[in-house]
Amino acid sequence: MFATTDLPTYYLHTHRLAFQQALQSGTASPFVIPWSIAGAFFLPVLYLSVPHRKRPWLYRLRWVVVAAMGLLNFGVLRARTGSENYAAGYAIGLALGWGMIWGTALVVFMRVQWDVCRVQLRRRARGVGDGEEEKKPRTRESVDESVAAVLDKWEYFWEPYPEEGSFVERLGWVISLYLSFRGVGWNIAIPSVPHPKAPSDPRGRERVDFSGLPITTRSGHSRSTTYRSLIRSRLLQILVSYLILDLWTLTARYDPYFVPGPPPAPSHPLPPSLSSLPHIFLSPLRSLISLAGVLSALHFYLPLTQLISLYNPLIPPSQRALFLYPSIAGSPLSVPSYGLAGFWSSFWHQSFRIGFTAPTKHLIHLGILPYAMVATTKFIGTTIAFLLSGAMHSLAGYTALPSTTTFSGPLIFFLLQVVGIIIQKALGGLVARTFVFSERRKAMINTLFVIVWLHFTNHFLIQDMSHAALWLFEPVPFSPLRMMGFGYDAEEAWWRWDRTCECKLECFSSRFVLFLFVSGAEILSSFPRQQKIS
Repeated sequence: MFATTDLPTYYLHTHRLAFQQALQSGTASPFVIPWSIAGAFFLPVLYLSVPHRKRPWLYRLRWVVVAAMGLLNFGVLRARTGSENYAAGYAIGLALGWGMIWGTALVVFMRVQWDVCRVQLRRRARGVGDGEEEKKPRTRESVDESVAAVLDKWEYFWEPYPEEGSFVERLGWVISLYLSFRGVGWNIAIPSVPHPKAPSDPRGRERVDFSGLPITTRSGHSRSTTYRSLIRSRLLQILVSYLILDLWTLTARYDPYFVPGPPPAPSHPLPPSLSSLPHIFLSPLRSLISLAGVLSALHFYLPLTQLISLYNPLIPPSQRALFLYPSIAGSPLSVPSYGLAGFWSSFWHQSFRIGFTAPTKHLIHLGILPYAMVATTKFIGTTIAFLLSGAMHSLAGYTALPSTTTFSGPLIFFLLQVVGIIIQKALGGLVARTFVFSERRKAMINTLFVIVWLHFTNHFLIQDMSHAALWLFEPVPFSPLRMMGFGYDAEEAWWRWDRTCECKLECFSSRFVLFLFVSGAEILSSFPRQQKIS
C-alpha cells in the first residue's frame, strides 16, 4: 500500500519512465518546434501572408490548405507526440486542436485580407484643424492615459491587411492576428470585452472611434484607464491565484481522485483530512477543489501574460495601449442573472470564442442558417461551439503523458452543457408562466441550478484531466506554504521545479519560444513604420 505522501512522487516517476521507454521503442515522439506545429501554426500563417485578393486561384486553394493542416496535425497525433512535462503534454493537444479550429476559421470562414483590420498608430496630419476645434475630439478620445499620452502627435487608425507591404510586414500582421485569441484590438473582437466601434469600411484606414468604448460591458468584462489600476488588479489576481495553486498542490494532489484518478484502488487510501469526512460531502468538495484549481491556473497565467506583454520593450507602443488588455473573465453576477448560459458566455474566459462561433457565422453568411437570433440557429451554434471545445480538450488528453484518457469524456461534458442550458431555459419559462418570483429568488434558483449541474457533470472532464496526470504539474516555482512548514512531508523542498523534476529547462525554453513569437510578431508587423513616439 502506498503512503499518502508517496502517491504523487510514485506517479511522477512512473509516467515519466513510461514515456521515456515509449521514446526509446519508437512508439512516441518528442514535441519539436517547428515540425510539431507546422499544421497548427506555420502553414496557415504562411498562406495568409501571401496576398490572394487579386489571385482568385490562390484563394480557391484555401480548402486544400485546411486539408493539408489536418494531415499534418494528424501525423503529429499519430506519432503520439508528447512531452515529459505534464502540462506541456496536455497543451500539445490543446494547441493542435485550437490551431486546426482557428486556422480553419481564418483561412476559410473569414475573408481576412478583405474584412479584417486592427488598431494601429500613425502620425497626425498637420495643417488646417490644429487649433481648438481639433483639441475637442482628442479630449473625447482620451479614454485612458495610454491614449491621452500619444494624441498630440499620433492617432489610432484601423490598419487593413498590408497587401502592398513587404512579405515581412504581412507576416507580422498575420502572426499578430493569429495570436490574438479574443480579437482585442481587431474589428473581429468578441462582443463581451470592451472594444472600439468597428469601422464601416475595413480597408478604409479610418480613425478609431473611441466615443462608445465602455469601461465595463454587460458581461462584466472591464478595462483599466490607468497603468496603476491595471498593474494593481493583475498583481492581485496573480498573488491570490499563486497562493491558491500552492495550497492546491499541497492538498488535492494527495487525493487519489486527482492522482492517479478514478476508479479508487485499495492501495491508494484517502489522506486523513478527507477520510474523516462523511461521503456525502466528499464529492461536492472535490467539485469545488476542481473549479478552484482550474480558475486559479487561468487567473495566474493569463494576467501574467498580459503584464509580460504590456512591459515587453520589444513590443511597439501601439500594442501596449491599456484598452488592449481587458479583464480575463466576466462578472460572477452573470451566473445569477443568466444561469448556465451566463456562466459559459460571460463569466468564463472567452479566449476561444471567435474560433468556436466562426462556423455558425459562416453558415449564416451562406444562407444555410437563418439569422443568428433565431432559436434554431442559436441551438446549432451553441452545439457546434461546445462540440469544438470538447474535441479540443479530448485531444489534450490524448497527447498527455499517460495513455489512460478517453476521447469521449470531455466531449460528453461539454455537450451536456448544451443540454443544461436548454433544460434551464425551458424550466425557467415554465416556472415564469406558473409562479411569480422576485428577481432575487430567480437569481438564487439560477445559481443553484448552475452549481448542481456542474457538480453532476464535471467528472467527465476532471477525471480525464486526472488520468492525463495534469494535476501532477508544478504550476509555481516555489512554495511559500512549504517554506512555512506546512504539508504532509516536513522535508518537502519549497523550490518545486527542482524537487519534482518538472523539466525546468523545458518549461523556460517553451515559454521563451512563445515570448519570441509574440515579440517577433509585433516587431515584424510594424517593421516599415517603426518611428519613435515622443
